[in-house]
Amino acid sequence: MIKKDTILFLIRNNKFLLSLIAIHLVYLTIQIVNHNLYMVDSPEYLYQAKNIVSNWTFYSGDLQKEINIDLYTKRPPIYPLLIASVKLIFKSDLFLIILQSIISILSIQLIRKSFLQIGYNSKYDLISFLLLLLSPAQMVYANIVMAETLFQFFITLIFFFVVRFVNTNSNRYLVFVNLTIAISALTKPVMYLFVFPSLLVMLYISLKSKSLKPMMLGLKPIVIIQAFSFWNYKRTDYWHFSSIQTINLVQYNTYYFNVQRQGMETAELFLDNQIETAEGTKSYRDRVNFLKQTSIRVIKDNPIEYAWFHAKGMFRFFIDPGRFDLSNYLGLEEKGNVGFLNHLNNDGIRGAIKYLSQQDIFLILALILVGIINMLKLAGLALFTFEKRIDFRIRAFIVILIGYVAFATGPLGASRFAMPFIPIFIFSTSMILSKYFNTLKVH
Repeated sequence: MIKKDTILFLIRNNKFLLSLIAIHLVYLTIQIVNHNLYMVDSPEYLYQAKNIVSNWTFYSGDLQKEINIDLYTKRPPIYPLLIASVKLIFKSDLFLIILQSIISILSIQLIRKSFLQIGYNSKYDLISFLLLLLSPAQMVYANIVMAETLFQFFITLIFFFVVRFVNTNSNRYLVFVNLTIAISALTKPVMYLFVFPSLLVMLYISLKSKSLKPMMLGLKPIVIIQAFSFWNYKRTDYWHFSSIQTINLVQYNTYYFNVQRQGMETAELFLDNQIETAEGTKSYRDRVNFLKQTSIRVIKDNPIEYAWFHAKGMFRFFIDPGRFDLSNYLGLEEKGNVGFLNHLNNDGIRGAIKYLSQQDIFLILALILVGIINMLKLAGLALFTFEKRIDFRIRAFIVILIGYVAFATGPLGASRFAMPFIPIFIFSTSMILSKYFNTLKVH
């Protein structure tokens, strides 16, 4: 039998891990009771997983219905492959959720381990845990059939390998960095263009070390991305990485920009005409090119206005408290017509506040608190990037990576897209807060 002293020792030395397990179990229990495992995008991942197993076809829709070419490339393969692997053993999606909770715990622990190597002190774990408690998107997405948790794990691995490279100057970690960047892009398409800023970083390292190896390693993700794009070309007769880029550009970026400029009715009329005209083109390639050109033209005709619109979306990326995430997770009925983003873009802050006032009061109070914490984490991250005791290369990497994703999501900026970076936000903020706490103690 295990002695009492041994148990107490294990508890004292693993308090943070045990706390992580406890909070994940709470959210998992709520999910088991509610059985609200899905969001709007979830069926596409499930369909693709099913089609992989049944037909070895990477198609994220129902094969029994009319084929939509967009669905051949909309969802990259890594997350559906994970779902398919789990489904071969377990039929219920709950087992996928359990696995995602484990992955979430691993990601947070791995980030913690990385920060311990760059100056983080475990005595401030309580601060980190409190910040985690007030970052519900972490646990919400661990308990929903979506790719965010797996994507976060790969982001975590990239950061871990970057820290290891900085501490050891071993090129073998750059191999892992570049390979994981490619895998992360095959999980969430937002990362596929990150291969180019990553290549610039590898070029910088090559120049500093007077070795071509880092630059050559930086070319590998580009080769993988282009190989995947070629595969998509063979399936659709159009060279591209994912159809989601065009879908987001047309149905979100341009649409909501037009809502802000001209109102919802005019924006919907423009979108309907745009799609109707595109459907009349001869090929899938022509359709995509037409949609891209008409959307880009709107942006080019209003460059300053759109730049401000895009910047506001980037800001929301950092501070959005995740109203939709929590409402969906808890199964709360959304009150009022259309959604929050429509009100924000159509009627501004006043319209958004009016819309929120119709929602559950406890949800609103929770969102206000989470929003305040998100602003604290943004401030903490900003101060962390100027923290000279942290190696410049690590700080630069965080700025480049998070800045890139925030820019890439743009008008779509929301807690969902920031979720993969929550552990980095938490521990960087905790390090900054601990510094100021120590300063106060000295005085």
